[in-house]
Amino acid sequence: IDGPGRIFKVFHLKGTHVPYILDENLNYAEMPQNTTGYKSQAKASLKISYALLESLKRNYLYNSSMIFIIGDHGSGVTENSNAELSIPSRVIPLMLVKPFNSTGQLKVSDSPVTAGDIPKTVAEELKIKNDLPGLSIRSVNETDSRIRICYVYGWRSEDHDIYNEYLSPLNEYQVSGFSWNVSSWKPTYYQYTSSGVKYVPPL
Repeated sequence: IDGPGRIFKVFHLKGTHVPYILDENLNYAEMPQNTTGYKSQAKASLKISYALLESLKRNYLYNSSMIFIIGDHGSGVTENSNAELSIPSRVIPLMLVKPFNSTGQLKVSDSPVTAGDIPKTVAEELKIKNDLPGLSIRSVNETDSRIRICYVYGWRSEDHDIYNEYLSPLNEYQVSGFSWNVSSWKPTYYQYTSSGVKYVPPL
């Protein structure tokens, strides 16, 4: 973002992606590749995020900063073996937002927002004229009725080959209502593939 005193920075952490190699004390270690390792590496990411926030405070930058701490997706951990029921846990990421010059305790909100709302939020907060898609996160209320579009794919190791141009097919869902309710997720039966968009209705 251009302008005197304006800085836009992105910090990308490994998060809870396998292999789990960073323990909660920020030491590199060979940890079990299971829930134990997942939790330990998650704690490491939280410690790093906390250190960043404390650094901003020490340098008197915290209050004048707008901060997003987000995951790129959910954990995928579910106690139910039904693949459909695991979709919300795989898709819904952590999203923490601190507006400019805000005060008060951290609040938990069930407002129907998406990661796609972040560009609109930043532009609106900085009073930048825009026609970006989505909504400003600060304008969305918990009681708002809003349909969100999500794309879900089945992870395959070959999709992450550097020579592979596409992920496995993306399946489109409409989400309305509380996103952690499985009943809020409705497949549109549109599938995005390397050969184009296909309509694949159930048999």
